[in-house]
Amino acid sequence: MSDVLDYLNYNQMMDDTSEFLTDDKWDVTFDKMPAAVYWPGDTFVKFRLKSVDGISTSIWSHSPLSTKIRGFETPVQAGRIEMVNTTITLHLADYEDQSIYVFLTDWMFKCCDPVTQKGYKSKDLRANMTFTRLNALNQPVRRYVMKAGIIETPNYEDPFNGDGRNLLSEDSTIPIKGMLFPPEFLTLGV
Repeated sequence: MSDVLDYLNYNQMMDDTSEFLTDDKWDVTFDKMPAAVYWPGDTFVKFRLKSVDGISTSIWSHSPLSTKIRGFETPVQAGRIEMVNTTITLHLADYEDQSIYVFLTDWMFKCCDPVTQKGYKSKDLRANMTFTRLNALNQPVRRYVMKAGIIETPNYEDPFNGDGRNLLSEDSTIPIKGMLFPPEFLTLGV
């Protein structure tokens, strides 16, 4: 009898970390909003935020280093990971008060007014954000921080048609480009 797979004793596979993480348990906080931009409030935006795209390990590319010496390939060595600006997209729903529409257009037009071609200083247009993954008990388990984020071209559908009673801006998107730092793990066992 082989003992290779003895660890697969399903009666003993329970431990203190048996909960799976799900994609619906997360929180986003604007730690610093752009000073020049209309801001409806952190709690206000949280209630309208439907989802966030763009956070994954693929944004930090890593390639081990390798070379040839006299025709022989050397063993690979650890490469480097470059911090690059990353785009995170927020998906929001807007209501009759149009707060999301005002927020995204104000931020975009303060970057560059389409009529005068003037903009505010970058320091007054940058936002810092924290993205937190939560477990089943809503406790933080992983945190990402974005610094110096500035809005890219948002999407806010505003059709005028008579095809029925469709929701306006049910999925407005606000892409924010900034420096996303590697995750901080909050619940690692010791």
